[in-house]
Amino acid sequence: MLVMICLAAAHVGFWTWGEGLALQNGAMGPYGAAALAAWLAAIGLWVAYVGWLSRSGWLTGPGVATYPWLWVPSPPVMLTLAGLLLAPMLRNAWFAVLAALPVIAVPLLNALRIMAIGPVVKAWRGRFPRRIGFGVGIPDALFGLWSAYIAMSGGFQSDRQAVLWHGVGTAILLLMMPMIFTLLRQPRLDAPGKGSARAILDFPLVLAPAGLATLFAVLHLLSLAALYAKAL
Repeated sequence: MLVMICLAAAHVGFWTWGEGLALQNGAMGPYGAAALAAWLAAIGLWVAYVGWLSRSGWLTGPGVATYPWLWVPSPPVMLTLAGLLLAPMLRNAWFAVLAALPVIAVPLLNALRIMAIGPVVKAWRGRFPRRIGFGVGIPDALFGLWSAYIAMSGGFQSDRQAVLWHGVGTAILLLMMPMIFTLLRQPRLDAPGKGSARAILDFPLVLAPAGLATLFAVLHLLSLAALYAKAL
């Protein structure tokens, strides 16, 4: 739980820091800041709702596998896509934040994905679903190492490298969602216990796919959109 709180705080700090810099340099106005705050609040409410569903026992019921929208695609991703397409003020606020932050900020935040080594160790000890712990945790931790290397190197060497990095990071996160959904639909993995795929639905573990993975995914999505807009 402490790790998830730290990761969530890092994301909030990332956007709050960038918002302050964008306001300071005049790239964002008060309405853009309000739109950005509303977006973050909406994601927070979604994560709280999923946490409540888990604590109430609904997510551990037999019908959860019939609701893929909980996992693929996650509502915050759809909200962000809608903002990119339909809300110019919010889109400009996102781009202003990303432009105002230091070039190492995004890879430095993603370097925290090294913490995915924790589920890998737990899976090895039989305290976490192995297919999820190994299948998701190892690629995510390796991506975190790659991100740390880029940050220590002073940032991306080119836009092409940035696109490749964002693409790989997004692919790891997006592949995690259908993997979890598929495992949840397999009855032989529905037995209770930390080694079962159902453990991912327990609180606070459920906040990882529903919240933290989503925050990293939308950051990649927005960064790619900003690079596209820059190239136009």
